Amino acid sequence: MRKPRILQIVKRHAIISYAGFLLLLSLPLHAQKYLWPTNASKHLSSSFCEYRPGHYHSAIDIKTWNREGYPIYAVEKGRIVRIRVSPFGYGKVLYLLLSDGRTAVYAHLQKFNKKLEQAVQRMQIKQERYSIQWYPRNWPVKKGEVLGYTGQTGIGVPHLHFEIRDEKGRPLQPLTFYPEYQDDVKPTLQSLLVIPQNTASSVNNSYRPQAFSMHKKKNGKYILKQTIRARGTFGLAIRGFDRSNDVSNKLAFYRLKLFINDSLHFAMRYDTLDFALTNQVDVDIHYPTRRTSGKRYNKLYIDSFNTLPFYEESPGNGLIRITDKPFHFRIEVSDYRGNTSIVLGKIETDDSAFIPALKLINISDSSAYLQLRLPKDIKEMRFSTQNDSGIWQPVRFFDLLGRSSEESGENMLIKVRLNSPVDRVLRLDTDNAQKETFYAVLSENYRPKINMKLSYQEKYILARFQPFMGESLRNVRIFSGRLDTLLTPLVHNGIAEVALCPRWFESDTLRIQLLNNAHAYFDTTLSFFLFKPGVKVEKRLAPFISMKTQPTTLFDTVLVHLQENPFYSDLQVPFFSPIFNLSFAGPVLNKSALVEVRYDSLTVMPGQVGLYFINQNGKMHFAGGKTDTSEGVLKARIHSMGAYVVAADTIPPDLEIIYPKNRAVLKRLKPIRFHADDELSGISSDANIHINIDNRFVIPEWDPETGVVKGRPHWILERGEHTLHILVNDAAGNRTEKRLKFYIEK
Repeated sequence: MRKPRILQIVKRHAIISYAGFLLLLSLPLHAQKYLWPTNASKHLSSSFCEYRPGHYHSAIDIKTWNREGYPIYAVEKGRIVRIRVSPFGYGKVLYLLLSDGRTAVYAHLQKFNKKLEQAVQRMQIKQERYSIQWYPRNWPVKKGEVLGYTGQTGIGVPHLHFEIRDEKGRPLQPLTFYPEYQDDVKPTLQSLLVIPQNTASSVNNSYRPQAFSMHKKKNGKYILKQTIRARGTFGLAIRGFDRSNDVSNKLAFYRLKLFINDSLHFAMRYDTLDFALTNQVDVDIHYPTRRTSGKRYNKLYIDSFNTLPFYEESPGNGLIRITDKPFHFRIEVSDYRGNTSIVLGKIETDDSAFIPALKLINISDSSAYLQLRLPKDIKEMRFSTQNDSGIWQPVRFFDLLGRSSEESGENMLIKVRLNSPVDRVLRLDTDNAQKETFYAVLSENYRPKINMKLSYQEKYILARFQPFMGESLRNVRIFSGRLDTLLTPLVHNGIAEVALCPRWFESDTLRIQLLNNAHAYFDTTLSFFLFKPGVKVEKRLAPFISMKTQPTTLFDTVLVHLQENPFYSDLQVPFFSPIFNLSFAGPVLNKSALVEVRYDSLTVMPGQVGLYFINQNGKMHFAGGKTDTSEGVLKARIHSMGAYVVAADTIPPDLEIIYPKNRAVLKRLKPIRFHADDELSGISSDANIHINIDNRFVIPEWDPETGVVKGRPHWILERGEHTLHILVNDAAGNRTEKRLKFYIEK
């Protein structure tokens, strides 16, 4: 019997009220205690656990409207336990141990309050360094006391980076402690990614992860535009962003839930973070898609090697195993204030019983006889042929000799009049929902030119062949060592796909043939080096380079491919090895791998030689490394794929003094300003920047993002002549120094 509507409404409101009551009970434990850390604004420019290259954002960033100098406050009484000053990372940062045992962290500050600033300056002068680290023994503060002022030191534009850490130093979701924070904006969702998990899984007849766009409906609901058909095991991932009231900054999601047929299948939320695991940020997203397109999808499943602390609510790993029956799914994406957007969709079994096909039966009297198996929604068929000229010529005449219908499609027997006796390939283009293309090889002796492209997934390598000429038998032969087998590729629109399992590369090579009636018309050998987790592995990738991994280097099995001289570079620096490109198939590395590159005879000092990464624009970036002159190798650690070369930096840094000018006569000296830069090995540390006035140390405040260095003497200059001496070293030991004289008016 159906319940009366009034009873349903009362019950619903009771559940909501009870949930709200539980929330209110939890708030006094921590959320109502803390003062908001600045008066700059109560708006965020970044949220907790946002993606950063190689790590999570461990804080909230509070907007300061691109200005500096807003006061920061002690959010609770406590004592200052650490202050760090650096040109990199957090810049000027303050750590406040709160009375409840947690720690508040304020980063990128312009300066500290007057007493702290004076203490920091004394330490800098004593150590003759801009970078210092200080652990005050007894520096108590009261709630609401001004500790410093917002700035932009370290990385980024002006803002306040604010963290709350627990007693073990783990960052917590800061908004937990601020129930007054307002946000009424639902997350914006962009697309859904469906990801096959092994070589026996596919989505819409492809081994490639498939992105599906969505229609936005009312009340934050989204509906998929296309039908999802899948086989085997797969996972889902969602792309989008959050926003909050009155600002346009894109923020991260807080909570994700996946329901299968209304049952909770996966759940995660960003409440806490472990710095020891922050490098797994690329495990939390679908890394191959971010690497190739820059688009980030948050996974709705947990890899076996994923140890992040976000999944306590999840009933399982979130992976989906397709069955014979279709099922509905619901994805809920929420921000911290509970604003939720919902994706609704349906996944059906990919029934491959019907596979569109073209098969060559016979060639006779300048005609080709074809057997076709096509979908029922075919609107038009167009045939064309190609001879040795490589030009496609349309076929003018073809006859339908026979036809039979099935529930899923049409069977046809077609006679096609060829354009010439020397035609090599026939092509059929169909107009339907998919607009597919099919090919047939007309001559057994013909060797069509096949284009093979490889894409690197997390679980396998995907090989795609186009145009695919093997519809008659659809055979792909692979063999390596003891492995020798035939595979049936997935074929769509004239492209064949084969998923290559990493374990097939045990001998580091794999031979692939495309067969048509047992005739190989494509034959190639792939060279990938297999590295396994949990063990030490050392392999020589080429005569001049080897790679070593430790048991903890890898999350999972990785295939490494080496390509020499991937492109020409006109960089005017000495090279001491070939340019080589390292590609990784598999998940990201857990820790860096060691490469040893044998270099040519050096014509420079060994300290000037290093490993350099070369980006797509040909710009070189110093990757480190150290020469071993006894063995003639350079040893360096790498964490990412790309092009590398052993090169030398023999060029001194650029140094331009902006203020003061040589022989300037001044009433008083304003802050010294100069620009220092090095395009190759880089300056790397403020220890490589020295400012002296009359042989006395001046603190060099360096901003690596702009290359500008400032300095002000901590003493009063006497009237008369003074000498300014500036010295800048790069990481390769090259130096530039300049001297000038200036005068303080008498």
